[in-house]
Amino acid sequence: MLDIAASLVIPGSDLHYAMLYVPVELRERLILISAVKAEIEAIPLMVSDRGVARVKLEWWRLEADRLEQGKPSHQLTQSCRDHAWANFEFCCAIRSLVAGLDDELSGQTRDKRTEQSMWYEQTYAPIYKFKANLQHSIEGDQLRNATDLGLCIEIVYSLLNLRSLALGGIRRISNESLVAARCSWDEIQSSKKSTGVVRLLESESKTVIDKIIALHASADRAAQRRHLALYTLSKIVLQAVLEMKNDGFRIWDHRIELTPIRKLWLAWRTRFI
Repeated sequence: MLDIAASLVIPGSDLHYAMLYVPVELRERLILISAVKAEIEAIPLMVSDRGVARVKLEWWRLEADRLEQGKPSHQLTQSCRDHAWANFEFCCAIRSLVAGLDDELSGQTRDKRTEQSMWYEQTYAPIYKFKANLQHSIEGDQLRNATDLGLCIEIVYSLLNLRSLALGGIRRISNESLVAARCSWDEIQSSKKSTGVVRLLESESKTVIDKIIALHASADRAAQRRHLALYTLSKIVLQAVLEMKNDGFRIWDHRIELTPIRKLWLAWRTRFI
């Protein structure tokens, strides 16, 4: 595995503990996919000029084409090629991620919650489906469950990072949700805690908490063991969003993150399901 991919799993990170008890060969594959995903996701937040950021995203879209043709130029995608991932499914997952992030940078907003949910589906579902099928080919309810859990993870991270996303002008909250919480986008961008922001976070977090709990309950032990990294990560982010709730949604004051020992405990417990 490339050092650049391995460096993503730093001690104490969510991903480190999610991968801790995964078999070595599968762990290396999952980390590589996560490294590609993280490299692309970093562009909108790390590049202040939106025009430049969109050019960089377009480069990754073309890189997906090059990977599919077996001629990638990036270290990570070259490693993906070496793992025989120069296939249509993985390349489509990269394109979907790029398209979704580019859509955000174009200034598109969603009026309805269903439209925002569709954005998550179109942007992230392909890569979670690819991950789910790496070890065992699954379909139907099992694949839908694993994919939905992945989407919930992305929603939680969007809520936990609402402040940094807002400062970057990235909107992952529908206008319908804002109206229901009597919260304006100006309140979010002000980077100050307000009653409107608290109402918004309370409502959005409740929805995703309930969904994750339901998905955990509907998965049997075999499914959870089969997709150990996914279920471990989902339990870590679930506890993080519960921590945010118990903290009074003060993400404008400080970053909400579980301690390494709590993450280790969750990983250890999930391993022995």
